[in-house]
Amino acid sequence: MQELLKIGNWILSTFQSGTLNVMALGAIFLIFRWLFRDISSIKLFGLMSDRYRKRLVAEKKNGIAEKEYAKIVDFEIKRTSIKKIIGISNSHIQNEMIKIIMNSHELLGPKYFSKFNFFMSLKSGKVFVDEGKIKRRYKDAFWMMLFSFSFLIASFVNLRSDPLFGFVLFVLWGVFLLISIAAFPPSCGLRKKAQEHIDAYYSDSGR
Repeated sequence: MQELLKIGNWILSTFQSGTLNVMALGAIFLIFRWLFRDISSIKLFGLMSDRYRKRLVAEKKNGIAEKEYAKIVDFEIKRTSIKKIIGISNSHIQNEMIKIIMNSHELLGPKYFSKFNFFMSLKSGKVFVDEGKIKRRYKDAFWMMLFSFSFLIASFVNLRSDPLFGFVLFVLWGVFLLISIAAFPPSCGLRKKAQEHIDAYYSDSGR
């Protein structure tokens, strides 16, 4: 309880005294948000919350969705349901991935290609691992990791004068470091193997 009171008093005194700590954190988060404005949480982690799909199902069940809107709801329910199974978001790419998984010479798990969710493209009816998307994500993840070390430096600078604030910055460094690691695309070897499975399917099917 005393520790919580200390933290509460520190937060209150920070705002009351008008120290630069709050402004510094705010500025850092604004810069971070601007630098990585194109990476949403869904793109970053490749996750789709079940809440969205459950809300769609509830709307359909309660008869809220009507006419043309109902078609979109049905489409999204199907797309997100398949996404949950194979880990691919794009409906057009989903169709191809299902064929590739089912017709593979090797036993591929349903979510084998899930790690490539945001790195797949479709051209002339064929899917492929898009190296252009890989390079852009790698660049973003690299800068994100580099930027995360600003928290570590700031943590050491503030640790002696303001231990609690220094600790907060250290925790933020750890969080952003883990996020940046998660943002990196799959390795070259994994990409090559995935593309081989894709090419084998199209070769066998004569496409």
